Amino acid sequence: MITTMPSSPASSRDGHIGPVRLVTGWLLIGLGILGLFLPFLQGIALIVAGAALLGRDSPPGKLVRNWRAAYLKRRRRAGRPSPGQ
Repeated sequence: MITTMPSSPASSRDGHIGPVRLVTGWLLIGLGILGLFLPFLQGIALIVAGAALLGRDSPPGKLVRNWRAAYLKRRRRAGRPSPGQ
């Protein structure tokens, strides 16, 4: 009998990410927030790395994505351009 492993051990096919990846992502984001105030930590880089680990499939990633979509929708309704345009 041959069994196969999922293609990625950190994420399953139902969209949930593994606990190690989740903890590491939040740890990097926390260190990144500290790094915004402490000169010896690279805050932005750590936040980006943590966000990349959490990805779009995690509940916090979905929350941020939904918040951003609602924010941009409100800006368009108010007649203001989206940031970056």
